[in-house]
Amino acid sequence: MKKLQRDTTRQEETTKRHHKTQRNYKETPQDRKKLQKRHHKTGRNYKETQQDRKKLQRDTTRHKETTKRHHKTGRNYKETPQDTKKLQRDTTRQEETTKRHHKT
Repeated sequence: MKKLQRDTTRQEETTKRHHKTQRNYKETPQDRKKLQKRHHKTGRNYKETQQDRKKLQRDTTRHKETTKRHHKTGRNYKETPQDTKKLQRDTTRQEETTKRHHKT
């Protein structure tokens, strides 16, 4: 009788089924916290760590900086002062070469 009583109470606690083993288990608040986030690539639930949060912040700021698109690759990139100088040099070179040489 005692054994039977113990079994029924155990089953009441374990209302959840484990997704891999299919056995009943008791869900703890930690389990619920773990499964709040979904990974953006795999689509699986995962627990977000401090590093993930930092990386995400880094990524979003990088995205804001990279408003320019590279003319060859088509990817976003951050324009550096060297790039702007080069661009200026290119445009002035093009303006200079509008004349034709009188002999050739």
